[in-house]
Amino acid sequence: VILTQGSGANITIQNGKNAIVYCDGAGSGAAVVNALSDLQIATLEVTGVAALDGAVTVGGASQFNSTVTVGVNDTGYDVQFFGATSGAHMLWDESADDLKLVGAAGLTVAGNIDVDGTTNLDAVDIDGAVQIDGAVTVGVDDTGYDVKFFGATSGAHMLWDESADDL
Repeated sequence: VILTQGSGANITIQNGKNAIVYCDGAGSGAAVVNALSDLQIATLEVTGVAALDGAVTVGGASQFNSTVTVGVNDTGYDVQFFGATSGAHMLWDESADDLKLVGAAGLTVAGNIDVDGTTNLDAVDIDGAVQIDGAVTVGVDDTGYDVKFFGATSGAHMLWDESADDL
């Protein structure tokens, strides 16, 4: 197979076969390609679908100008994003169907969070006002907790004492 720049020809190189690819159309800058395993391309433009049936390593920055899809519905894959801290990463765990922040990875949200469902929070530090638009339940029936409400005066508070069942 001989291909020259701008010819628009398709290249098919069968496994174990060789091809000569000319970069300038004049016979200089030629490269012998052994089943594409030795091919080095400075710029490659694919205007259709490219099926890569093996591992692909990209050594530089990559830009995707459209949707990126990993896997197909009901057959997903783990996807990891690494940052600068060793052991910290974001993982889409396909077997658990969970997005996980691992190690020192954290989450910063600049906008609102809307949670539809039950959320279990082990510890919460709220630095601003809180608005609750529904009933507040502390504990469960016959297993309560002490609840304190503080006012503006130092040392003054209202206490629900669960052991005394008294306010």
